[in-house]
Amino acid sequence: MPVFPNLAGKAKDYDGTTISVLLRAATVESSVPVKQRDVSEIRELGIEIFPGDILAASISALAAECFLRLLFVRRIMRLIGAETTFR
Repeated sequence: MPVFPNLAGKAKDYDGTTISVLLRAATVESSVPVKQRDVSEIRELGIEIFPGDILAASISALAAECFLRLLFVRRIMRLIGAETTFR
């Protein structure tokens, strides 16, 4: 999982940038030590984990989830008076 530390390090260069990752709920809740370690490492990097399954979810459900998260971020940014660069 070398990509996560690299992304987390790069995100620190941009104020207010966060990283989220979609992982299967079975992985997040696993009792397998290797998976527990991976999930812990991701969380320690400050990466937010969202449980989900792209194989089980429909494209419209995934798109709706992304859209709702984008709206939420924009609303929070407006509340704190931050500028957004995405429309």
